Amino acid sequence: MEDALDILLVEDDPMTRRAVGRALHTSSEKLRIHEESDGESAISLLTSAQFDCVFLDYQLPGMNGLDVLRALREKGVKTPVIILTAKGDEELAVEMMKAGATDYVPKSHMTPERLNQSLLTAMRLNQAEKRAAEAAQRYRLLFEDAPYGVMIVDPEDQSIVEFNSAIQKQLGYSHDELSRKRVWELEVDVTREQIDAHMKQNVRRDRDEFETRFRTKSGEIRDILIIVRPLRLPGKIYLHGILQDITERNRMREQLVQSQKMEAIGRLAGGIAHDFNNLLAIISGYAESLTRRLADENLRSHASEIQNAAERGGALTRQLLAFGRRQVVRPEVMNLNKCIAGMNEMLRRLLSRETYFALNSDPNLPDIEADVGQMEQVILNLALNARDAMAGGGTLTIGTSSREFGADEASIYGLAEGDYVVLSVADTGRGIDPQVRPHIFEPFFTTKEGKGTGLGLSIVYGIVQQARGNVLVQSEVGQGARFDVYLPALARNAG
Repeated sequence: MEDALDILLVEDDPMTRRAVGRALHTSSEKLRIHEESDGESAISLLTSAQFDCVFLDYQLPGMNGLDVLRALREKGVKTPVIILTAKGDEELAVEMMKAGATDYVPKSHMTPERLNQSLLTAMRLNQAEKRAAEAAQRYRLLFEDAPYGVMIVDPEDQSIVEFNSAIQKQLGYSHDELSRKRVWELEVDVTREQIDAHMKQNVRRDRDEFETRFRTKSGEIRDILIIVRPLRLPGKIYLHGILQDITERNRMREQLVQSQKMEAIGRLAGGIAHDFNNLLAIISGYAESLTRRLADENLRSHASEIQNAAERGGALTRQLLAFGRRQVVRPEVMNLNKCIAGMNEMLRRLLSRETYFALNSDPNLPDIEADVGQMEQVILNLALNARDAMAGGGTLTIGTSSREFGADEASIYGLAEGDYVVLSVADTGRGIDPQVRPHIFEPFFTTKEGKGTGLGLSIVYGIVQQARGNVLVQSEVGQGARFDVYLPALARNAG
């Protein structure tokens, strides 16, 4: 004890006070001893000043030592207290130890060595408690301020023992609501028994990392990455989990994989369509020649049908060429707002009476460089797709906006770094099933049961890719769909 210790001695007998003071100073000169003779004065002093240790007599006038000790602990005073007891007061001293005393010294054994030993023990215990409290506080700060969700679970009944505010934000529950939940009430696509079995495995492991899905308070399903470790305490094992919401990451990854797959399909379809178009041109040419030269009317009719079929096949290959980005384009500087405005009347005629059409245009939308006819086809195909998704009517919303992408964010969206114009087409229809979503841009894929060719969205994809952009979709079953088309924006002219 290099620094002087501040000691409070609470004793009503002056002779005992002097004896205790001499005994303490005998073992150490680095003590400052302050004396009080009653409990109320001691409580008042301890709630306003800092002391390292208290020597407290049990038999005090007006208020005994046990009452003083209880009052101090109720007020949050954690200063170590050593009880001084008269002969025969040992049972009361034990009771005071239960109430929070650090040690007790019978007055019959009040030697300098005994008092000093008791003081040293109290100081060590106090320092240990302070370090434990500081460590707990540091952990609490890390626990509460963590940017990710933290949860401690009892594997025996799946109860959530403790959690931080980040996980409340992730799931949307209040503290009281979440504290009453069990893990099986949050996790989806797995049974309670499967969760139990997984938790038993995690108790035996040092670490586990896995993806699962949680249902939020609003009913939304979120993808969650969990890193879990066993938290082994005396007599009990808990599971400590770190939870990260990876819904958006998975969605972007899925879209990137889809983009790469469509790139490969587009090259294949474009190559086949190009070669097939050459064959159709030969067939059409010979059929036209036969039509002119044949004298027999019946044979000319057959040759004419061959020519008509070749022309229909040519129209189909042109759509595949658009998907495969091999169609000849005539790009020019244009503004999507003007393009949509020019199609306004036609779009309204295409929609049913039960469908409401809303337009949200950015008046300061930058220009793009694209083929006007192809952009009209993109808007038309997306609008028709939305109309077909709203058989009983709904709302079709077409919007335009602009957005800037840094290198990291652009790579997630399958784009190059830079400024983009965004064309959004949203509907309130039936939405797209998660099992169907990866295939919607594939040529000839359709869910319209006998209606359409399955080329509408694939043509949109091909045109947008040819324009160095990308098209992404967001949809949940029963909540409609939104297609976002990203097209490189032209730099604005200064002034």
